[in-house]
Amino acid sequence: MSRQEVERFINDMKKDGALLDDVKSGAIGLSSVIEAANAKGYNVTLDAAKAYIAEQAGAELNDEQLDQVAAGKGHQKTTAVGTSTSTSGVIVIVSC
Repeated sequence: MSRQEVERFINDMKKDGALLDDVKSGAIGLSSVIEAANAKGYNVTLDAAKAYIAEQAGAELNDEQLDQVAAGKGHQKTTAVGTSTSTSGVIVIVSC
């Protein structure tokens, strides 16, 4: 069930700019994003979030996403959640 909660949380952030801004304002790592989700009533686990991010890292862009990248549509509202691994751990990226 937590995987569905991760997807619901991400989809809600895509639709609700206030939710996204709230999460971004306190985001200092994946754990803080999970805490924010759970504080907002989602049931998200760290393992489910990591699994979702790992799946998305290998996903290809769809045609619409490729068109946006090629056209330089940086002015449109988009939401991305991902991670980068460094020697100090996992860095969470939540951008709009």
